[in-house]
Amino acid sequence: MGFFRGNEAMQQETVLRMQGAFELSALVLYFSGYYGEIPAIMFLGGGMLVMDIAMTIWLRVLSPVYPVTLAVLLSLFFTPWYQGVFWACAIFTLIGTPNSVRKLLSPEKVLKDYPEEER
Repeated sequence: MGFFRGNEAMQQETVLRMQGAFELSALVLYFSGYYGEIPAIMFLGGGMLVMDIAMTIWLRVLSPVYPVTLAVLLSLFFTPWYQGVFWACAIFTLIGTPNSVRKLLSPEKVLKDYPEEER
């Protein structure tokens, strides 16, 4: 299996840790770039946020109605428009920050919350 060695639970914990790190680093990069006025870092973090929300919608964990509606509304008020999309994704990622920290620090507890057949 290459990178993943060991039992299935260890593999799932590794994926959860990577997912939590990805979500938190996306927020840090976006806000650092936005408030530090560093466009490259802002675009990197914003792109990561959009990818995370798109994956969450694709996996049917999140209904597309709310993030897409918020992204459209905020893109009407922010200049340039992509700032509204990034902010909408950041809002939904901020809501999930406690879970992201749990994934990063104690993935075994996150796994216990889900029955075996849902993994």
